[in-house]
Amino acid sequence: MLDVLWRMLPVTLSVMASPVAILAVLGMLQSSHPLLVNVCYLGGWVVATSGSLVFWLAVLSYFGISEAHTGSALASALHASISVLCFAGAVWSYRRARATLTRLAAARTLDEFAAAAPQLPGLVKDSVGYGARRSFVVGLGVFLLNPTNVSLVAATAIDLLNAHVSSMQVVGLSIGFVVAVSLPLALPVIAVTAGRRAPDRLITRVRGWVLRNNGFIRASMLLVVGFLQLTRAVTGGPP
Repeated sequence: MLDVLWRMLPVTLSVMASPVAILAVLGMLQSSHPLLVNVCYLGGWVVATSGSLVFWLAVLSYFGISEAHTGSALASALHASISVLCFAGAVWSYRRARATLTRLAAARTLDEFAAAAPQLPGLVKDSVGYGARRSFVVGLGVFLLNPTNVSLVAATAIDLLNAHVSSMQVVGLSIGFVVAVSLPLALPVIAVTAGRRAPDRLITRVRGWVLRNNGFIRASMLLVVGFLQLTRAVTGGPP
């Protein structure tokens, strides 16, 4: 059980650190109904995460990945594909972040600086004004429209299907994974419920920091996961 948790940890942390998901939450905290919209957003994220994991478990089981052994060509190909996607995502995220810093450094006027500053993704740009229904849909979209997140869930499904654990333990690990990757989005709900929402000024500062550094954060996490997936592709995965 512990070895399965250890293999799942980097992927779990990478999904948890999704900058776009966090940016949306920070925006919704400044809504006139922060508890309602954050609960709906969290619900969309949980449905997307759990639905994606169930989908991959079903598909990979159908194609026999659950019976794969060390050296399986199918398992190795899946790990290699996920590794390539992670490395490509890391390079894209890093180059985009560097380009933004270069534009900011070259800015000479306030207008140039504003134009060069990183912009919020369109999906979460107006999250401050979201209602309950749109918050739920955005929770779904932020996860499902990110191919990296979907691929990382596929990697988790491979680990679960190849683990030497019982079916009940697979269910327990799956639930634990969904809870873990939802935790960063659940904490604001808990804070608002307890009446301890952070001041708008602090939320704005944190949101700005995440926006400026999200490319480097994402690139670092994807490099780690990509390397681990490549290692499993070469070795055929854990016995």
